[in-house]
Amino acid sequence: MQIFPYKQLTITSRRSPSELSSSLIENSESKLFGIRFGGIGKPLIGTFEGTHFKLRRAIIYRNSFIPVAIGKISPHKHGSIVDVTLRMNKFVIIFMCAWFSISSIFATKEIYSYYFESENMSLFGVGAFIVGYIMMQGGFWLEVPKITKILMNIASDSN
Repeated sequence: MQIFPYKQLTITSRRSPSELSSSLIENSESKLFGIRFGGIGKPLIGTFEGTHFKLRRAIIYRNSFIPVAIGKISPHKHGSIVDVTLRMNKFVIIFMCAWFSISSIFATKEIYSYYFESENMSLFGVGAFIVGYIMMQGGFWLEVPKITKILMNIASDSN
């Protein structure tokens, strides 16, 4: 069981690596500190360095758990292969580590107090852990099909 969500994808395309890179760049905006003015222009936001990229979906709402697509475009005999890892932002992972650590400490203290000191059981620590886990998993996995579909459409021959 993985605590922090991530997914690895391999997308094959008949396009050359340069065509695919150009198409990704055309469908994305460069990152400007996460600040967006107005509506959504392009479906992706991110950075490029040669055949490597780091993208996320452009959204007008707030989702700290949105997947970040980190990928590399490689040549293949019939086009290109795009290896992508979807994961959460590093700062969100650090925050959730702290969240799970603190809630685990509270949960352990509450369970110990209940069994060994005959105190009433509070479910604050257990509840905080469960709520954090559900929010993290839901926020991430609800967005995975959306960014996957965008990347697949860009890699397809129809663009």
